[in-house]
Amino acid sequence: MSFDNGVRLIIDPSHPDIDPENHITFTFSLDFPLVDYSEKNGSVLGMTTIGSLKLKDRDDLLLKKFPKIYAEIRSFFIDLLTAIIDQDTTKRKQKEEELRRVMSAHFPFASFKRQCVRSELKVLSGSWISKAKIKYNRDYEETIIDFPKGYEVVY
Repeated sequence: MSFDNGVRLIIDPSHPDIDPENHITFTFSLDFPLVDYSEKNGSVLGMTTIGSLKLKDRDDLLLKKFPKIYAEIRSFFIDLLTAIIDQDTTKRKQKEEELRRVMSAHFPFASFKRQCVRSELKVLSGSWISKAKIKYNRDYEETIIDFPKGYEVVY
């Protein structure tokens, strides 16, 4: 953790009073797993974290880690969609809980994972479910993912 004269310079995602998503906007593109960072609402803490960690220049994250994380989240959603279509309530609840756990603060890149889940939820609630309703001529129970908050650890 970095301090200057007792003032915090970078975000510690495990700190209970700091939610990285209150300080940094994670813009995520589904076309290619690409993330852009910007400080939220002029947050100095967000700006110094982005600058200190050189987040905008991290090809190792952008080209290697983030596509793998996105693929992991995508596979959760494929399993979740299958459970929804099969009307397998037990498996659906299990997948919802697994998603909640991987977004927990004690997992690396939790904020990025939450952004991936938000993006996939838009697709799921938009085109996938409506197409499944038409194809199978049935209604489906609403899927609710309870997002952990910043530092929250989910077991």
